Order: sequence, then C-alpha cells, then structure tokens
Amino acid sequence: MKKLPPKVQTAIEAYQVEAAKNSALLEAHQTALDKLNEELAEVKAQLVEAVEETITDPSANNVQVETNLNRRVKELESDIKATQERAVVARSVHSGTLGQLAETAIHTGREEAQRYYNENWDAKIKAIEEAKYMYLSALVDLHELRNEAHSIYGAAVNGTNSESRAERLPKPQFPELALNWRGGERQVHGIIDIEAMRAYRDGKIRRTSVALGREIE
Repeated sequence: MKKLPPKVQTAIEAYQVEAAKNSALLEAHQTALDKLNEELAEVKAQLVEAVEETITDPSANNVQVETNLNRRVKELESDIKATQERAVVARSVHSGTLGQLAETAIHTGREEAQRYYNENWDAKIKAIEEAKYMYLSALVDLHELRNEAHSIYGAAVNGTNSESRAERLPKPQFPELALNWRGGERQVHGIIDIEAMRAYRDGKIRRTSVALGREIE
C-alpha cells in the first residue's frame, strides 16, 4: 500500500492516542479494583476467624476486633462499588470520544480515498487503453509478417512459373500462434476473460499467464 495521506495518518494517530489513554485509564481502574477485592477477601477471612474468637471468648478486645473488621468490610464494599461506577463512567466518556475520533478518521479516509482514486483513474484507464492497442497492434504486425513471408515465397514460385514444381518441393513453415491454447503450460501470448478478471478483481497474474518471474500472486 502506498503511504497514507497525511490527513488520514493524523486522524488515525489521534484515535490511537486516545485509545491508548483509554486503555491505560481502564487498566488503572481495574488495578485499583483488584487490590480492593483482594483486601476484601483477606478482611472477610479475618472476620470469620474473629467471629469464632468472639464466640469462644467474648472479651471487649475480641468484640472490638470483630467490629473493626465488620466496619472495614463495609468500607471496602463501598469503595469497590464506587470504583466500579467510576470505571463505568470513564469507559462511557472515552467510548464517546473514541467513537467521534473513529468517525472522523473514517470520514477523512473516505474523502482521501475518493480523491486519490479520482485523480489517478484517467491515467490508469489510459494505460490499459494503450496496452490493449499495443497488444492488438503487435498481433497485426505478426499477421503482416506472415503475409509478407508468404508474398516472398509466392513471388519466387510465380516468378518462375513453377507452381507444379513447388508442389513437390518443401514449403516454408510459418508457426501458428496459439492464442487460446493452454494445455497446462505458460500461455504468454494470448489472454482470456478469466485472466483479465483475475488481474482486475484480485490483483493477481498467475505464473501460467506470463513469462517466468513476471507473475503477481
């Protein structure tokens, strides 16, 4: 692919920068949430042990420890809920921003793609037109070569009034160009519909269609 137009590259980079910021922010929220969940699990385990201690020994100290752990569980649960809500808001805000940047990039890409295609269309079509003319002209030249060669031989025969003699003598051999024959081998002189469509639709030239090393697959 050719180098992207600056406008498109800039639009894509703007999106990617924002996406990276969004990813880092969400990762930070998730890290904070993981830490809170980990601490909550630890505190709940401690609370189970504290409850058992208080059951067997309801001293003021054990009761206070249990109370403090209960309070910490509630605090952590509240912090986890708040963190989750912040993450949702952050995701929503950045999602909207990312959506706008994505649409801007797509809109810019559409405009630049259309401009690029329109600017180069005539030249590409002209090149195909010229290539077709050159190809057909080359076939005409080959046709003329055959006719001229036949004329040379015919002049020798007619100029000596030797038609009957010529019938008994070897004649010149002019190879035929098999434009449509394939036979599994390379066919570098003729062209058929599927070759043209393969080049146009798929951007490919099979090795059986061209001379060695010229294929595009």
